[in-house]
Amino acid sequence: MTAATVLGLAAASISATSSDAKSGSSRFLCHAYGAGDTDFSASYEERVGDKGTRAKFLAGFETSTTDGFVAGQPVVFSVDAVVVGTVPLASVGRPGDLEAELRLDTKARGRGHNKPFPPTFPVIQAGSVLQASVGNVVLGCLVTLV
Repeated sequence: MTAATVLGLAAASISATSSDAKSGSSRFLCHAYGAGDTDFSASYEERVGDKGTRAKFLAGFETSTTDGFVAGQPVVFSVDAVVVGTVPLASVGRPGDLEAELRLDTKARGRGHNKPFPPTFPVIQAGSVLQASVGNVVLGCLVTLV
């Protein structure tokens, strides 16, 4: 991996279909690709129900040791330059495959893989930038409305 920063930007979309409007929900997905086998994806869903609003955020960074990464390297996930979580790369699947996954949920109780949203989590809207960075490598998605 060179010392140069790799920046991948991809458009994301927020949907508000008629069924979403009825239930008061919104969601988005985005994906960005870097050099080699490196990619970043994120999703956000918010639903309004009888018991209140529930939000879920999932961000994942996948790569391999052949791309110059090692298990244990911290992946910093951010929304509009606000850090929302840091997760170390871990070995998964085939030898050399690495992944870091951040799962936030308003219903998280501190057990399992889901974590509560940090108090500084920004509002995601059109123009928001979601990023994952590992050392000098940064992959990101720009949220746009469709």
